[in-house]
Amino acid sequence: MHFRRYRTILSAVSIFFIISLLIAPFMNPFDMSKEFNEVEVNSDDSITLNHSMTISESENTDIENPVWFKTYGPNYSKNRIRDTIECSDGGFCILGTLGNPEDEMYFPDAILLKTDSDGNHLWNHTYGRSDTVSESTADVIECANGDFVFVGGQFLHSTFDRWGWLVRTNSTGHLKYNLTYPSSSRLVRITELSSGDLFVSGNSISNAIFFMKTDENGTVIWSGAIDSPLIDEVTDMIQCSSGELIITGFSHEGSPDISIPFMLKIDEDADLSWYKHYTSFGADVISNSVFERESGTYLMVGGKDGHLWFCEISVDGDSIWDKTIPTEPQGIAIKHLDGGGYAALTNFHRITFVDEQFEPKGTCTYDIITGNSFVLTQNNEFVIGGYLRSSNNYTLALLREPWLQWNHSAIDIQVEYLQPISRDFNATCSQNIDAWTVNATSFFDIDSNGILTNNSVLDVGVYPITVMVNDTLENTLIQEFLVTVEDTTSPEWIQIPENQLLELGTAFSYDLNAFDSSGVSDWSLNATGLFDIDANGLITNIQPLEVGVYGLMVTAEDIYSNELTGEFSLTVSDSVGPTWIITPSDVTETEGQDIEINIAASDLSGIDSWTCNDTVNFQIAVGSTHDAGSCLITNAIALDVGTYGLNLTVTDPFGNKISSTFTVTIIEASVITTITTTTTTTTETTSTTTTSETAEQISQTMLLVGAVSGWGVAVLVIVVMMKRRT
Repeated sequence: MHFRRYRTILSAVSIFFIISLLIAPFMNPFDMSKEFNEVEVNSDDSITLNHSMTISESENTDIENPVWFKTYGPNYSKNRIRDTIECSDGGFCILGTLGNPEDEMYFPDAILLKTDSDGNHLWNHTYGRSDTVSESTADVIECANGDFVFVGGQFLHSTFDRWGWLVRTNSTGHLKYNLTYPSSSRLVRITELSSGDLFVSGNSISNAIFFMKTDENGTVIWSGAIDSPLIDEVTDMIQCSSGELIITGFSHEGSPDISIPFMLKIDEDADLSWYKHYTSFGADVISNSVFERESGTYLMVGGKDGHLWFCEISVDGDSIWDKTIPTEPQGIAIKHLDGGGYAALTNFHRITFVDEQFEPKGTCTYDIITGNSFVLTQNNEFVIGGYLRSSNNYTLALLREPWLQWNHSAIDIQVEYLQPISRDFNATCSQNIDAWTVNATSFFDIDSNGILTNNSVLDVGVYPITVMVNDTLENTLIQEFLVTVEDTTSPEWIQIPENQLLELGTAFSYDLNAFDSSGVSDWSLNATGLFDIDANGLITNIQPLEVGVYGLMVTAEDIYSNELTGEFSLTVSDSVGPTWIITPSDVTETEGQDIEINIAASDLSGIDSWTCNDTVNFQIAVGSTHDAGSCLITNAIALDVGTYGLNLTVTDPFGNKISSTFTVTIIEASVITTITTTTTTTTETTSTTTTSETAEQISQTMLLVGAVSGWGVAVLVIVVMMKRRT
């Protein structure tokens, strides 16, 4: 098969590389010095584990105990695990290389090792040619009939020849065939087609992209390659839901810092749909793994300038977006999680978690081994295949990490004061939940189902809370958040303020009552010049009030400045008539004498008018305009002897009246008589209170003046005097 039509494209890519070489010295590659960590091997051959998981600032997982950790075989410098798969029986198959001390040149052989679901060794076999050949391994699959097939390469040191290598064993690892393909320098990925045929990809002897189809016995049905002026590194291959094959990798000109990713789609009959390089991503981008998303697009994971890199490619091979996470090292492989998001195996002993938008959610660090492959098991646990380093030698190792996951994000709780708290925490632990705990036990409880409640009344404030759930291996999920108790509720009226009526001259007192859970701390009133309100809500007037309507607004405030306001009116009215200061009383006067009767009355609103029923014989002179509370009654004409009945009425400005009847008696000057005084007072008022005063009795003093002159005439003089209250 020929793919000459792609030479033009690849020539352009070559030009890109030349330009990239010029800028390479200015790039800042990721520090690879931590690729291998020393692990302390104890005197009893046990290993000190050191690994942890951090999910986020408010969510994290402390994994101190893996489900299990296993090592296999001797400790040699050439030992590696290259691929790990979960088998149909729940166990695991490990493909790697194993140093053989019996080889003269100490060249590695391939090893296939089978374990049960707990990582316990079941069997292993090594595969190789001789001590003059080095074997490399890359990918293993379990076939539908239970056989295992793996691919890799062989290198003959004497001639420097390289071949693609295909090995098939039965379900117990016994060799069925061992084939090499001279047209390929190495085989990288293999998949079993529905027909039972095998589809293999890798590199040709000219460092081009190589692919072939064989039958189940490894016999070539067809093979092909895409030649280019670049060095192509095939890194991954998947069979799509459509049945086509996606092959991905990266191309370079020999410089480790200058590379660009590529992807091609081909069907199982060698029809190529498209083949594209993605130069727009930059000059140091490596694609290590590919995954088909539910939407049908393809997700690449790898490294950009040494950092974790993702890229989505359309079904037509066009780039949709790419994203780099600069805090994480280069990605090796990727898995989609059942609960959403992705897990990327990265360099430096950790798995990086991202959500569906590829935002980082945390990392799982396992310092005990260096992982080259990982399996996502049915219960979402990760089985990581790699090697344990001790000194300069390596031991094959499998590590199974438990899966602990919060099923909801950490969210702060905000509640109103006195409101009960109840939150149902939900977590998934692959090794089952053992216990729930909460830090602030004086305030909170958490039951065996993860329901958090407060066990006491929480004061207003902020409570830092840590909820922890432990699995049966004593690994811990930790979620930290804040419980904020706040009082945003205003006080409530026990009785809503009502409009008030007040009689003029009466002291005002109105007791208001409001309730608040935190307590009412302050009362205030708008009309502070006339009224006062104390700490208990009692309103009183501090100045005399005039007749009128007063609009009042009162505010009750709790200790957290939540306010309750109420409005009401106070109507001050005058419904009480005037009162006598000097009460009218009967008067007796001699004929020819002028009448002068002083009368006085008072009213809180003042006196508006004085009236008398007899305006022919009497007249009223009211006091000054500043004091209309007194009047002087005098006779308007000379009064004849007789008795005059008077009715005197005093009216205030609001029409309230007081009346009093009395008599004025005129006697002849020669008549001496004893006078009996009777006074009748009538008050017209809307008030039920009437005040009157009794005049002093009339004092009569008789003086007998005798003067004897000449013939002795005696004269009796009667002097009548009236004493009035001023």
